Amino acid sequence: GGWEMMNFVSIVILCILDQIRFEFVGNVSAFDIFVIFYFWLYVMKNRGLGVFQHDAEIMRLSKCFAALLVVQIVSETLVDNSLQNAARGVAVTAMCYLKFLFVLGLFFKNRSNIVFFLVGTLIANILFFRVNDFFGLGEMNVDFQDVKSGEGIAMAYFKFKISPLINSAAVLLSVWLGFKNLKASIVFIVLGAISIVLGARGNGLILLVSGLIPLFLYERIRWNKKKVFVGAALVLAVGAYSYKMYVDSVLSGKIYGGNAHTQIAKMDNPYNVLELLKIGRTEPFVGLNAFADSPWVGWGAWARDPGMYYNTMLLEIQGARIDKRKLNIDVIPTHSVIVGYGVYNGVLAMLLSVLIIAFFIRCGVIALRRQSIFSFVLTSSLIGLIWDSLFSPISSMRFQLVLYFACIYYIYKMMQYPDLAYRYGYIEKDNQ
Repeated sequence: GGWEMMNFVSIVILCILDQIRFEFVGNVSAFDIFVIFYFWLYVMKNRGLGVFQHDAEIMRLSKCFAALLVVQIVSETLVDNSLQNAARGVAVTAMCYLKFLFVLGLFFKNRSNIVFFLVGTLIANILFFRVNDFFGLGEMNVDFQDVKSGEGIAMAYFKFKISPLINSAAVLLSVWLGFKNLKASIVFIVLGAISIVLGARGNGLILLVSGLIPLFLYERIRWNKKKVFVGAALVLAVGAYSYKMYVDSVLSGKIYGGNAHTQIAKMDNPYNVLELLKIGRTEPFVGLNAFADSPWVGWGAWARDPGMYYNTMLLEIQGARIDKRKLNIDVIPTHSVIVGYGVYNGVLAMLLSVLIIAFFIRCGVIALRRQSIFSFVLTSSLIGLIWDSLFSPISSMRFQLVLYFACIYYIYKMMQYPDLAYRYGYIEKDNQ
């Protein structure tokens, strides 16, 4: 009815507000500001976390976040970082926590809100395509010579704009298909393969794996050791062959997607997957070197790169790009949430961020035991979470990861109450 519509519209507005960002202590969205005020009023009114205080797991998680904040503040004080950078680093953690609780609270208020949020994210992504997110922040490994050519712009557009939309749309479609898992799996696998060929390797991989997991879990195949072994061998063989085909097509110029061509051409042995990962995602590798050089307190958030030492290392690994990156990036490269915490604030911050992420991965894996209309929301949130925590800038902790966290935890909680989940239409009768 009208109430649902109001609810839907307000959630879409929140998703859009999350895309309206301005520079103030890092990248702050209008949604962040709203959440801060809301949270402050909520805590004053309830003298605490209200309904969440009775959830032991949320309270444990809160302790991890609190500890992470303390470690960050201590580290920033010890390394004597600029106040603005220190505040940016602390804000990433604080906003992630506040937004997670806020979004989770919304999910629990109304059973349709999780779907509304997924739709809202899709709409917000259609409305906003901010190139500065990718080029302005210097956190992007786009070959600028490519981007200047028309093909490069089209590719960047596909990779950063169309491909996330494909992922959101696939997830929504899977919820709409409900329990028709096989159909959803096929959609995911086909879209994933297409994305990879068109140059969006990360997103394509997420779709592929998210589509495969439910096939193994829920299609009524009687798994035994032999079948698992044969299945794994098949997946590996098909994977290896597809990768070889992919590299061959890139080398012969048939696939000219994203940075595929420039990266594969630079490899000593293009058929080595690990080497592609190292060239395509060099920043976390370089970040680990920076972490090893100052493991206890880190370097401080968005710390200056001393003498451009790490950026030079980055360019050396990536090959011949030194002349092209005349960008004024003098920050130590990390491009990874976990490595970012380690480089910025040392080993304790890294461990705590791993603990927080592992907590949600565990919840997601447990929730997958029961087939639900959210099976693909779960798999893509899980794979997305793993991918982003390894290979996305630390600021994604307060944007993408919030939605992963909230979706995973909400579904995890609902699966603990099968009768309610059945009443909500989340699971089928025989899955109680």
